[in-house]
Amino acid sequence: MKKLNIFVCLLMIVMVGFCFAGCMEDGSNGKSAYEIAVDNGFVGTEQEWLESLKGEDGKDATAPTVEIDDGGYWVINGKATNVLAVGVNGENGKDGVDGKDGNDGKDGATPTISISDDNYWVINGVKTNVKAKGEDGKDGQDGVDGNDGQNGADGANGKSAYELAVKNGFVGSEQDWLNSLKGESGSSGSSDSISYSKAINTGLLSSIAIKSQFTKLVDGVSTSYTMAGAGVIIQDDKTTGTAYILTNYHVLYDKEDIDGNSDKITCYLYGQYNISNYGMQATLVGGSMQYDIAVIKIQSNVYKESIAKPATFRNSEEINIGDNIILIGNPMGYGFATTAGVVSVPSENASVTQPNGLEYNNRLIRVDAAVNGGNSGGGMFDLDGNLVGIVKAKIVKEGIESVGFVIPSNVAYNLAQNIIANCDGATQKQAKIVKLGVTPGISSSSMMKDENENIKIIEKVYVKTVDSTSIFYNKLAYGDVINSITVGSNTYTITRSYQVEELLFNLKVGNSITFNVTRGGVQTSVTATFTTTTDLV
Repeated sequence: MKKLNIFVCLLMIVMVGFCFAGCMEDGSNGKSAYEIAVDNGFVGTEQEWLESLKGEDGKDATAPTVEIDDGGYWVINGKATNVLAVGVNGENGKDGVDGKDGNDGKDGATPTISISDDNYWVINGVKTNVKAKGEDGKDGQDGVDGNDGQNGADGANGKSAYELAVKNGFVGSEQDWLNSLKGESGSSGSSDSISYSKAINTGLLSSIAIKSQFTKLVDGVSTSYTMAGAGVIIQDDKTTGTAYILTNYHVLYDKEDIDGNSDKITCYLYGQYNISNYGMQATLVGGSMQYDIAVIKIQSNVYKESIAKPATFRNSEEINIGDNIILIGNPMGYGFATTAGVVSVPSENASVTQPNGLEYNNRLIRVDAAVNGGNSGGGMFDLDGNLVGIVKAKIVKEGIESVGFVIPSNVAYNLAQNIIANCDGATQKQAKIVKLGVTPGISSSSMMKDENENIKIIEKVYVKTVDSTSIFYNKLAYGDVINSITVGSNTYTITRSYQVEELLFNLKVGNSITFNVTRGGVQTSVTATFTTTTDLV
């Protein structure tokens, strides 16, 4: 039987009572109070009689024991309930020509814990036999003859379970304490559940639904059609109603179109989708087909007067396998919707066919959250609502379920900043990247646990090739182990090979970069300055 431990410490209270026997005023023949008690029927020694005069201590409350039986049901103070504590898997559907779907599994439920009017624990509506609040101590009995002895001292009042919790360090109101017994949302424990509310309500403030209009020739006749997608606000100026929106290039480009590019891009905020007065026209700032990243720009009073705002960027290197995430998009072009899931693979390389029909090798995050047509370009957010990626695609294949792909924020966000810097207000529509000319390789790979017990992949990265036109030609050599890279005042420890490329997105001609490497067992640092850039396709 699994047992859920609830913190409680019981404090034993020892009461010392003082009782005095008086003397009658009749002189030597007077009887003591004890003798009078015996005369009136008391049976026992004088010490026993003295003890009988003391008040009785109140009874301290005890916290309920909460357990889960082998069948997955809550057991309270040894009493079984009919409330599931553990979710039950749904039954498989039966095979056959018209096989029926299996029944859905039943969710486990967190017990409701309250106190009855007569101060007993009530669990899921079932009153238990365990006190939740202490009883007042009983008064001591009066002496038989009031003239001959004192009243017994009152018994100490029993403490409630809440008072005991405060005594042992709990800080908060009684309701706070009751809530703490139910389990905190998002914490570990079989009865707790993940709360996505903050992530969704934060993410919606920066989410955009997009409709792109295209034109193609069908039997020589121009035909208009639209495609749906999504985007994320990454930069704005509320005084002018201007905002920059990060999305996928394939939301704005279709090779079936006459020239490939969207004829008209319309953006909507949450709650305003497909309402004509709220459509905000956007223009293409620029992008990279190779990475399937693009930036569009709006300037509208609708945005200016809204509470919408840019997303908060989070370093995607901090994402771990198993992390809970949400996706916000425009599935099927029906408007805003969100799905939830976990990170299946924090980083993997995949060969992807991009909008122009060419294949490129991209680094992606794999998730099990549902991805549907129209989710493209939408944000992936952590439970705090921080942007950690841009939704790209999913695998559509018989027998494959819940395999979606997301462009990491370190690629998408930093490349978007590159696009804005190089393309905004210019005829140039392609991102530019400095030319490094160094290709990294991986000599070993292993897993380790970080300080938070998360499993990380650690690679030993080395210099595989150095191009003859590279700024590091004759400075770096094959086999040099790359320990770290310094750009400006920031030094980055290199534990994955992809970091070398991704550090280049926001560098310019004239910027310097330093490689710290180990060569022949000796550490050395080499520095070079970028002299040229190249367009990203």
